[in-house]
Amino acid sequence: MMPAVVTPFAFMCRSAASVSAVSPDWLTTTPSVFGGSTGSHVKRVAPHPEVVGGNMWTNRDVFQAPITGTPPVSHINGMTAYATENGKDVVYTAARPGQGTDLTLYRYTINDINNIALDKFEVVGQYWSGPTDQGAGAYDPVRKLFIRTGTQSQPVAYWDLSPTRVDMKDNVATPVDMSGGFDFSRMRYSGMDFDPTVGVFALWYGGKDVWMLVPPSPLSTAGWKLQRISQPLGETPTMGIDTGVIGKFKYIPNLDAYMA
Repeated sequence: MMPAVVTPFAFMCRSAASVSAVSPDWLTTTPSVFGGSTGSHVKRVAPHPEVVGGNMWTNRDVFQAPITGTPPVSHINGMTAYATENGKDVVYTAARPGQGTDLTLYRYTINDINNIALDKFEVVGQYWSGPTDQGAGAYDPVRKLFIRTGTQSQPVAYWDLSPTRVDMKDNVATPVDMSGGFDFSRMRYSGMDFDPTVGVFALWYGGKDVWMLVPPSPLSTAGWKLQRISQPLGETPTMGIDTGVIGKFKYIPNLDAYMA
C-alpha cells in the first residue's frame, strides 16, 4: 500500500453556521506516514522500505493466535462499529463467513489487551435478506442495535441485538425522508456513525448536509425517519467523495462534531 494523498478533513458541527473544511497540521507535516507499524503495509508490488508506520495502532493477528471462536473469512463490503461493554473493547463486524457475499454479524471482544489468546469471536447476527453491497456500520449501545447502510432499493439493514429479540436475522427498512432532498442513490456512498448525545445515527454522503436517521420505537421495519440536521451558511465540503465516505465518518464527543 503506497502512502495515501492527504486531503482536508471536514468538520461538521450541529450549529447551522459551523460546517467547514480544515487541514490539521499534524497531517500536512507527515503526509507519507500510514497508520500501522513500519513494515506492516501491503507489499504485493514491492517492499517499499520508504513507507513509514505512524504506530497509531498495533497489529493483532487473530488468524494466527489460539483465540475463542472463528474469525470471518473476508471483509469485502464489510463494516464495523466499536463499543465498550463490561469495561472491555468490543468491535461489531459485519463480514463474510465463507466464499459467498452474505454478511454475518460478529462480536469481537478483547478481554485482555496483553493476551490475544483471550480474544473472542461470536456470531450474533445472521444474514437473511439484507444488502451485500458496500456500506457503513454503526452501533447504538442503548437500543442494542447494529445498523448498516445499503442500496437505493434496500437503504438500511439492521440487526436487533437486544435480549428480547425474536431471532438473529437481519431486517431491511426504508426510511421516510421528512425533510425532502435525500438522495437514496448515494446511500451506498454514505458515512454513518451513532451520536450518543441525541441518540440517533448521523449520515453524510458529501456536500453541505448531514442527515439524522431515527429508528422507530418499538423497533420494527416500518417507521424509520430521515431528517436534515444541518443548514450551513458558510463554506461547506464538496460532493467529491470518490468511491464513498463509508467508514470514514465519525462523531467526536469533545467537539460535538462529525469528522470525515
